[in-house]
Amino acid sequence: MDDVHKRLDTLEKRLQQIEDHLGMTCLPPPAEEPRFTFSPPATPETPDASPKHRGNPVTGLLGWCGAMLLVLAAAYLIKLAVDTGWLTPLRQLALAVLGAGSLIATGLALRRNDRGYAGLLPAAGMVILFLTLYAAHLHYHLIGPLPTGAGILVVCVGSLLLCRLFASDLYALFAVLGSYSAPFLLHSGSRDLGRIALFYGAWGIGFGLFSLWTGRRRYYLAALYLGLLGFQLLWYIVAPLHWRTLGLVQAGQATLFATWTAAFTLRHRRPLDIPAALFHLPAVALFYLFQFSVLGSHLPRLTAWLALASILPFWILFLVPRLALRVPLPGGRLLVSFYAAMALFHSGYLVLLPTRWQPWAALLAVPLAACWLRWPHHSKSGDWPLLAGLGSVWSVNFLAAIANRHLPVVPARPLLTSAFTVTLYAGYLFARQRQSRLPHLGIALLSLGHLAAMAAASQIFDSRLAISLAWGVLALACLALAGIRRDRLLGQSSLLVFALSAVKLVFFDLDRAAPLMRIGCLVVVGITFYAGGWLYRRFVILQHID
Repeated sequence: MDDVHKRLDTLEKRLQQIEDHLGMTCLPPPAEEPRFTFSPPATPETPDASPKHRGNPVTGLLGWCGAMLLVLAAAYLIKLAVDTGWLTPLRQLALAVLGAGSLIATGLALRRNDRGYAGLLPAAGMVILFLTLYAAHLHYHLIGPLPTGAGILVVCVGSLLLCRLFASDLYALFAVLGSYSAPFLLHSGSRDLGRIALFYGAWGIGFGLFSLWTGRRRYYLAALYLGLLGFQLLWYIVAPLHWRTLGLVQAGQATLFATWTAAFTLRHRRPLDIPAALFHLPAVALFYLFQFSVLGSHLPRLTAWLALASILPFWILFLVPRLALRVPLPGGRLLVSFYAAMALFHSGYLVLLPTRWQPWAALLAVPLAACWLRWPHHSKSGDWPLLAGLGSVWSVNFLAAIANRHLPVVPARPLLTSAFTVTLYAGYLFARQRQSRLPHLGIALLSLGHLAAMAAASQIFDSRLAISLAWGVLALACLALAGIRRDRLLGQSSLLVFALSAVKLVFFDLDRAAPLMRIGCLVVVGITFYAGGWLYRRFVILQHID
């Protein structure tokens, strides 16, 4: 800094001399500006952390254990009437409600002293209220379905309000676990799967609304997983013959889940991104697995069609926020693409499409991928499940075609490998036009096209000499076209055909062949190699001239 100031003083002196020489008058020099000095910021004062606010693992463990024991005590108190009947159901329910109210009031009273530790008591009280309502409706039949559903909603809202008041996600998750575990604690007294579904629907609505209110997706997502897994398990335990109820409830839960996902995006104008969508993907897979494993056993003729038809509501729920916000929704696109890939691959390809036509249908994968690349998208990062499904179907059938295995009943079998060759070469021409965006796709398509063409020649001709001749013509044709089109990649790819021709000559043509056949193969391959070398030299010269 001192050096800079010296240079500035020197410049000011020279300017003053020039002005004096020219007879110019100048303004009085400005007052000297204060120089700024930099000093490290003062360390902020740390808040007073008294022992009562410090986190302690031992006290936290004791608090959780105490809250859980109180919940279990209330559960067994409610269930005690079924076993012994020493108190009337109404009195036991009243005691449970009184105990839950005491826990909530105590937690609210202690909130000013230690909010984190005091919040365990209201959470336990809310779980007890869930158990009380469940027992009053299913075990004692004191209240009907409509008042019970309303009571469950009120308790859900109350527990989530406490979560908001105590500013911790842990209590809301505790309320979610407490509500969805209630049927397992008290399932022995009821076999009515429809009434259990009422509670699951009410809880799904309550936690979805709380997610919209708080701006966090984790609440409806946790309710979704517990709802799908819990009701499936309860179906096995309570009423495994009522498959229609299971199908309707699972479809309703999936629809509710998709609705909350779209409503959250619209409400908070926060599109579902790819990392958040990855937490939703297992739920989509579970729904498809549970729903159509049950339907496949009871409605085998309609299951596949129902699976394909179920893509439409998912797509509509994706389009609504997409059109409303007019912004890309990569996460929602990923979920729809993932579900569509499962339904199309499993129900459309494996179930509905006859086996004999599956290889020919796989040929559509390359044109479909080309159309996808040409389609004007804002973002294509969410379409990889569909592309992965198309790639898997195409790869399996391509390998079977060039190996000539497991395809005895395919119509027009001799033309199948040739059709793969044509689609691959067409795909290479398409990728060559978009070389800047797809630099490696053209290499892969061209190499696979050569393999398919060589496999097709091996399947069409029976003579080793004819196959070698066809391979040589393919290599020379690649070099000739490369020279005409100035296509460096096409010219270099011909070396792959020459290399495979040499391998075939050494390991197959010269092994256990008649003398005339050996001579013929050597002559054909030798002439091909020499002509190929001459063409390749001309191609390299043209490349240097360009």
